[in-house]
Amino acid sequence: MKQPLRIDITEKPHPKDIEFILQQLLAFNRDRAGEGHFQQLAIFLRNEGDRLAGGLIGSTYWQWLYIDILSIDETWRGQGYGHALLEAASKKKFICRVGNAHLTKKTNLQAAGSRHTAKQ
Repeated sequence: MKQPLRIDITEKPHPKDIEFILQQLLAFNRDRAGEGHFQQLAIFLRNEGDRLAGGLIGSTYWQWLYIDILSIDETWRGQGYGHALLEAASKKKFICRVGNAHLTKKTNLQAAGSRHTAKQ
């Protein structure tokens, strides 16, 4: 007889444990839906000195664009750069023939009042 599993809660998960869970899910989905053509996506805002001022981090998978993080340095906010990042992601979405987009809640905090704020 199998031993019961235990629940292990941690605030500092090991990257290998996270990767194991991700790979388990991807294998399950591939078995049922076929290859999803996962591709990471990073779009950066840089100043003339090549210093990062913000960016969008996400991925494309099974005809979806997932936007995990959208952040802009405070000195550059309110000048249309968030919109520009979303537009750039939209073009990437078109190139990848992605039909849908998903914004996680991490994108909402800086976008309060923006027309791009995702509904919670």
